[in-house]
Amino acid sequence: MARQVTVGGVVTAAREASSGGLTPHRHRRSEVSVLPHRRVPRLRLRDWRIRTKLATVLAIPSMAFVALAVVQIGALVGQATVLREFARQVAIGEHITALVHELQQERDRTVGELAERRAAPNRYDAITGSAALRNHYDAVDQAIVEFRAAAAALTRRDASWRAPYARAVEALDELPALRTAVANGAADVATALGGYGRAIEALLALLAEPEPRAEYPELTDAVSRYVQLARIKEISSLVRAQISLSARAGRYTSDTLAELGDLRASHHTAVADFRAIATDEQVSRYKAVTEDPRFRAAVALEEEAVGAAGRPVVPNATDWWALSQDRHELLRTVEQEVLSDAIAQAEGQRAAQLQRTLLVGAVVLIVLCAGALASIVVGRSIVRSLRALRNQALQVARSDLPEALERLRSVHTEIPEITIPPAAVQSMDEVGEVAEAFVAVHRSAVSVAREQAAMRRNVNAMFINLARRSQVLVERQLEILDELKRDAHGAQQMEKLLKVDRLAARLRRNDENLLVLAGGDATRRWARPVGLPAIMLAAIAEIEQLAAAQREAPEHPLPFINT
Repeated sequence: MARQVTVGGVVTAAREASSGGLTPHRHRRSEVSVLPHRRVPRLRLRDWRIRTKLATVLAIPSMAFVALAVVQIGALVGQATVLREFARQVAIGEHITALVHELQQERDRTVGELAERRAAPNRYDAITGSAALRNHYDAVDQAIVEFRAAAAALTRRDASWRAPYARAVEALDELPALRTAVANGAADVATALGGYGRAIEALLALLAEPEPRAEYPELTDAVSRYVQLARIKEISSLVRAQISLSARAGRYTSDTLAELGDLRASHHTAVADFRAIATDEQVSRYKAVTEDPRFRAAVALEEEAVGAAGRPVVPNATDWWALSQDRHELLRTVEQEVLSDAIAQAEGQRAAQLQRTLLVGAVVLIVLCAGALASIVVGRSIVRSLRALRNQALQVARSDLPEALERLRSVHTEIPEITIPPAAVQSMDEVGEVAEAFVAVHRSAVSVAREQAAMRRNVNAMFINLARRSQVLVERQLEILDELKRDAHGAQQMEKLLKVDRLAARLRRNDENLLVLAGGDATRRWARPVGLPAIMLAAIAEIEQLAAAQREAPEHPLPFINT
């Protein structure tokens, strides 16, 4: 059976395996892939990028903090809004008390005119009385216009203000009809007192409407103080009206005396209640007013008129009106001061609450900005370290380590020194430790590769040494065989020597193949070209089964091959 051998293919395969038995896996740089299993989109948490994870970790507590801050600031803004509306309601108290003051003036003057006209219709001067009332009508109308202008905006914003405001406006709208009835003589004293009383009571109820939250009891007390003082002033005005109508009529009725007794008792109770809730400064101011000579004169005339000594005396109408008017104006002064205190206190609380709201908002903003800045700085530091570690790992995997292995794999003489770059991250944290560990792994891989290169070089040197020694022995054997062939006698002996010669030639070829496998060069060289027929004949001569080979001469000479 004929066998065909391809020498070139064997040599090529041998050169590929010349590194010996410790051949590592070889990859091209373009074939190196990092995380080839990564797919997009990455829905699993563990597949997220570090930057996304850091952003999520920082965003969740930041959002929670912002939510809590918004709730807190919203509560503070709500309190500030309540205090702002409260301060506006208290400020409208100036217009309410001014209107009540003018209504009290008109009422007390009106009942006096009605009492005199009913008691002495022949002596009553209607023109003078109408002129006196006209001045009060104008003052009340002007106060109503100012009151409505001030309360209109608040009524549109505050729903709780609308119902009491509507009742007050309804009572004020009845004044023109009441005035007409007074002018025509169709209204009596009771009707006038009832009509004006409803308007004043509605306004006093509106005056007491401002109500802060339960956490501001001092503001509730401030409202109670000026409302209580307005009640004292109203009772004093009713006392003036009862005595004035009696003085204009020239006598007391039993109902009037009973009403005066009830009013004086209510006055003492109201004053005691005011002293209980008023501040020391307000009590001192009220006491200073009551010690005013004009106030004392009015009180003395009142006690004389109601019969504090047991016998009521009808005072002079002009004197009583003058003294009671002075007392009324003094009470109005105290009322304005107490109301101003309440307005200032409400404005102070509103301003303080607004300042607290702004301060909390500023603190929240500063903390949020500082936290965000610190988070960004820390996050950038972590991401920067991880990115540097990643770049170094990719550089080693794609370039540095393959190049180093290639250099060590192709070395045949002295093994070169491979420089390992230091860690890209020099920090003392876990990332820095990982970077140092990666450099240590890189250094270990290069060290193992250098050891393999040294081992391959030693093995190759050993094979080359053995092959050259064997070549020397084979050459000597061939020389001896040549001598034996020259001295041989007989065809049978010559045939046996040729067989031995061919075996020796195969041994020489095996030695040359071993040199090639070990990275050495063949020792046989020819200085001149050798003809291809000679090469073929030499190759055929080395075939052990020479009889199976056929030799035919070509028609044309073949070219020479320089080996």
